[in-house]
Amino acid sequence: MKEIQIPKAFQPFLGEKITVNALILVVVFSLGMTLLTLYIAKPLFEALPVLNQVLLILIMIDVYGGIVANFFPSVKAYYDLHPFMKKVFVFLHVHPFIIIWLSGLEFRIAFILYAVIIGSHVLVRLMKKRNHQELLAIFFNLLAAVLIYDTLQPIPAYLSLLLFALFVKLIYGFSVDLIPQKKDEVL
Repeated sequence: MKEIQIPKAFQPFLGEKITVNALILVVVFSLGMTLLTLYIAKPLFEALPVLNQVLLILIMIDVYGGIVANFFPSVKAYYDLHPFMKKVFVFLHVHPFIIIWLSGLEFRIAFILYAVIIGSHVLVRLMKKRNHQELLAIFFNLLAAVLIYDTLQPIPAYLSLLLFALFVKLIYGFSVDLIPQKKDEVL
C-alpha cells in the first residue's frame, strides 16, 4: 500500500506517513459525518451567525476525522515519538468550551464535559493493561452518553452527536493504547 508523507503541520492529526486508503477513509468519514450532522441541525444551525457556523463546521471536521485517525498506527507512532505532546493532547482539546460558546448554551455544560474528558483520560492512562483501558474507556463513553443525552439537557441533537463523538475520539481513540504491550495480555 502506497504511503504519503504528511506535512509537518498535519502530523499531530495523521502521523508522519499514512496510506492513501487511510487518508481517504479519514476524509470521507469526516465529511460524511459533518454533512449528516448539518442535516440533523439544519434549522438550528442556520439560525447561528455565519462565523459560528464556519467554526462549528471546522470543529466537526476535526472531531469526526480524529475518530478515525486516532485508531491508525501512524498517529500512535507519532505520539510515541513525541511523549510530551501525548501528555497534553487531550488537555488542549477545549472543544466543549468552544462548541458551547458558539451555540449559546450554558457554560456549566462545557465545564462538566471538559472535567469528565480530563478525568476519564487520566484514569484510562493510569491503567497499564490495554484491556483494562478499553473497559474503562467504554464505561466513560457510556457515562458521557448519559450526561450528554440526559443529565445535561437541553442540548440540541446535532451538538449532542458532536460532543459524544469528541468523547469517542479522545477517550477511546486516543487514551487507549491500541497496540498491546504483550501478546498474551489478558484481563
